[in-house]
Amino acid sequence: KRKRKIDWAARALKLTGAKKAKLRNEAYEPQLAKLGDTTPIGDQWLHEVKWDGYRLVSTMVGGKARIWSRNGIEWTAKVPELRAALEQLGPQDLALDGELIAGHGTQEDFNLLQATLSGETQGALSYVLFDLLHVDGVDVRSAPLVERKALLEALLAEPVPHLAYSSHVPGDEGAAAFALASEQKFEGIISKR
Repeated sequence: KRKRKIDWAARALKLTGAKKAKLRNEAYEPQLAKLGDTTPIGDQWLHEVKWDGYRLVSTMVGGKARIWSRNGIEWTAKVPELRAALEQLGPQDLALDGELIAGHGTQEDFNLLQATLSGETQGALSYVLFDLLHVDGVDVRSAPLVERKALLEALLAEPVPHLAYSSHVPGDEGAAAFALASEQKFEGIISKR
């Protein structure tokens, strides 16, 4: 278990639009991206790396984590190291959204991910988290994304093996983020309102 005891529910309730709610121990449907031709600009946008992996959603109810594909197929048994990592975070109830990657999560690392999952090779898997939807009895889905990401970043501030935070840049830096992502061989960027 982690050393510090933090009242995550109290912190979550400070987010705009947060409300008390019970988390259901089941898969949920994540928001999906739409392909765009240009990088949107403006303060209402933020931009993240487009990781090359498998989209996974996870819940933890009563301290027990479960992980699913974006289509609702349970993956908990396929990735026991991620389940164990989530259970070390501290909160007893969580809903998270992220991407399962191997290596650095670039296009070149996707084959390593597939080979690791099939047992052909030994590669380190990471769950790169980019959204927090529920924490310890508080539904934060209505809060602005930047507030949810700030709480997620705080939750991940104390490192846990196999878990990583997906950082972002503000709207006016989207074109530079895209250029850097392309140069480093990522799929591109995801722009979120």
